[in-house]
Amino acid sequence: MSDLHVQRITVRARVSDAEMAKRFGTGISESDMVVGLHGDCDVYSPDGKVVCALRRNVLDEAVCEQAYPQLYYLRKYTTDNRGGYTGFGRAGTSTEGGKGAKFLRADGRPSRQTRTVNEAGDIVKVASAVVGYYDRSGGRFPFCRQTAFTANEVERWEQLVPLVKDADRVYREAFPKPYKVQSSFVAGLSKDFVIPGSVFTTLTVNNNVCGTVHCDKGDYKGGLGLISYHRRGSFTGGELVFPRYKVFLDLHDRDVLFFDPHEWHGVNQMRHTDPKQDGQRISVVYYVRQRIDECGTAVEEAARAKAKYGAL
Repeated sequence: MSDLHVQRITVRARVSDAEMAKRFGTGISESDMVVGLHGDCDVYSPDGKVVCALRRNVLDEAVCEQAYPQLYYLRKYTTDNRGGYTGFGRAGTSTEGGKGAKFLRADGRPSRQTRTVNEAGDIVKVASAVVGYYDRSGGRFPFCRQTAFTANEVERWEQLVPLVKDADRVYREAFPKPYKVQSSFVAGLSKDFVIPGSVFTTLTVNNNVCGTVHCDKGDYKGGLGLISYHRRGSFTGGELVFPRYKVFLDLHDRDVLFFDPHEWHGVNQMRHTDPKQDGQRISVVYYVRQRIDECGTAVEEAARAKAKYGAL
């Protein structure tokens, strides 16, 4: 992939870190969207750090066509564990009678977990699915494991792996130095928890999810974040926005975006322009979970699971 056509842009922060921290969990506004980026470009902060980089229409068309039905299918995997991302709050359930006390364990006792809820206290779920592999998370899961989709829907998962390999190709060609760093890290991991033919362990697939201002957590800090886009139907909005720099990007089908996942970002609200069309904006985030280097082999992690729960 030649970078002769790629424009290099340096942007300065227009909002302080302190002010951005106050924006966490708030929606994207028009004032956040001043500079639109529409072609292949690499965007840097004044200290030479990558803010984001866009490559248009670089994923293999046939691979994307094969993957799309599975990406669309993943909208059935919803979560109520993304309070900050959705802009709604989270309700704890540690005491009876408190907010969210209707969230109970199977035995009727209040749960200690929290859930994303709206102002009425109702659970809010979004179509955001994690696929691939999890690291150890403590609590109920002190062992590494496959995600539910990867473990239970093997044929569908196999239809997605070529897309991951193609995203890996784009990463290697566009940013060989960060790719090499990430590749070296992944080389030290158990292959049981790495997506075959790639430098990624995990994907998050978002179906029409418009996120508030946030920074990503829990991913490997040595490489770059990578997102592929898969669009169908008619809609406006849905731009990815970096509000500290007032920069936004309208991403199209088969585009790939690289970005610093620890930089403040959010997604503008979508507006469907034709109710007869099933407007879809699917984003696939590719990454390495930061603590996955603690994982042993699949056999070793299964033994940890058995020690926690007994026979599986």
